[in-house]
Amino acid sequence: MKKYIGFILVGAFLFYGIVFFAPKTYAGCDYIPWSDMKLTAATGRNKGEVLLRWRPVFFANHYFLLYGLKKGKYIYGASDIGFQNANSYTVKLLKSKTRYYFQVSAGKECSQGSVFSKEASAVAR
Repeated sequence: MKKYIGFILVGAFLFYGIVFFAPKTYAGCDYIPWSDMKLTAATGRNKGEVLLRWRPVFFANHYFLLYGLKKGKYIYGASDIGFQNANSYTVKLLKSKTRYYFQVSAGKECSQGSVFSKEASAVAR
């Protein structure tokens, strides 16, 4: 009898652990738990470039980029800037010697990004 109770308890724990800690589905898209992406931005190697680096997000399979000329005001963007294990992206064709503010978002499947990085800024070369 004790073997069966232990088996039932382990089975219940595994089932509920998977249900509660796995990524949730929202409106047919997968939700990604929050994660600190630790986004950094640095002047790029070539004229008009900024290099972005971040910590990949577990469960994410693509990334989005938002950026602009004012803090918190993003007027430009790019989708699918990286895939599952991506951790960097070079933004090109920027106005040289101009400061840009960036934010990267992680998404999974059809989600438009449920995890956003903190803002980072850099001056384009």
